[in-house]
Amino acid sequence: VISRIRESSMPRPTLTATLGLSEIFSYKSLVHACSGATGGVTAISVFFPLNTARIRIQVASSEEAKGLLQTIQDVVQDEGLLALYQGWHSAVLA
Repeated sequence: VISRIRESSMPRPTLTATLGLSEIFSYKSLVHACSGATGGVTAISVFFPLNTARIRIQVASSEEAKGLLQTIQDVVQDEGLLALYQGWHSAVLA
């Protein structure tokens, strides 16, 4: 039990001490970071209109509630295509 306490209280090596700065900030790491960021922005951009329509359906009263496609069509007709992407910037930056 005492050896476990001593082991857990010992400081763990940091990521930079384990790998080294040159391995963390390598070209390969940059490519992976850019790929992940691009994938994330693409996923948000594709599904954001569906999320906007879902929220509008949930907020609508029971008399106004429609299906997903009808809700998207109404939003585009009444407010324009960009209305489906309101709040997109904050979602991408988060």
